[in-house]
Amino acid sequence: MKLFQILAIIAGLAIACSIPFWAPKYYSFIFAVTMCFAIYALGYNIILGRTGLLSFGHALYLGLGGYTVAFLMRPSLGPYRIFSMELLLLIVIGVSALVGLGIGAICIRYTRIFFGLINLAFVMLWYSLLYKLRDITGGSDGLPIYLPKLFGIEFGHEQFRTFVFYYYVLAVLIITTYIMWRIYQSPFGLALKAIRENGVRAEFVGIPIGRYRLAAYVISAIYGAIGGALWAPLSGQVSPDMSTWLTSGDVVLMNILGGMYHFAGPLVGAFIFYNLKVQIMHFTTYWPFFLGASAIFFVLAFRGGVIGWLSEIIPKLSKRFYGQKS
Repeated sequence: MKLFQILAIIAGLAIACSIPFWAPKYYSFIFAVTMCFAIYALGYNIILGRTGLLSFGHALYLGLGGYTVAFLMRPSLGPYRIFSMELLLLIVIGVSALVGLGIGAICIRYTRIFFGLINLAFVMLWYSLLYKLRDITGGSDGLPIYLPKLFGIEFGHEQFRTFVFYYYVLAVLIITTYIMWRIYQSPFGLALKAIRENGVRAEFVGIPIGRYRLAAYVISAIYGAIGGALWAPLSGQVSPDMSTWLTSGDVVLMNILGGMYHFAGPLVGAFIFYNLKVQIMHFTTYWPFFLGASAIFFVLAFRGGVIGWLSEIIPKLSKRFYGQKS
């Protein structure tokens, strides 16, 4: 790892840890939601940037995580209601792994646009079920989310959403990022890269591309569900809007904006996209137009994403600086 990368990580962590102390409470909430999307985008990138599979339906898992939390908190469960955030996350991981395994077993049989369209079909089917099964899912109104306990401790509403849960989400983001980094550097992660570059050659040298693609898909599903499970307590409710094809498109843009071939790309892309969206929504009701125009600008100005552009410009600036200094 290069020096500027280490310095960037230290600076990023320092800023993230200090935000609740100097920023308005509203922005602490916004950054907490941003981190949820960062986990979602980081998981998506293992199939897009690492394996080379484009999915238009990954919001299914974002919604799956949120609705799993909502179902387990429903008053109708009586004494069996679950409020422990740690237990909820474990259940979400298990449910998303099973669903991802079932759907992924079907989807990974195809590649390119066919893979994307099959995932799109699944997310639209999921959205329809959420919208139509009103007695179970609450329909378009969704389901309420009650404040969970963190390590067995209850917190007040304002303290929970703007301070305590912020650091909880930050800790989960750090842990999931480290796990994903280890996956990328493992033989499995390098095999996924080989599959992305040339699946035929990868299979020829003995890599079981079907199983590896399925494993990557399941990991991606788990990360998406974790992001949804953490987002739900922040928003206070879940609704079918979590699982539309538009939300699936958002995560694609996050990866492209940040740089899908760079590990930090989805993290930076999630920060840029979501915060840009929030700021534009404050100024105009025509925010989709301006958000789209901004996305076009970023894509054209930063061909390899923001991280890709920085990885090219920083060595050049460093070489010029040290060359003049010597």
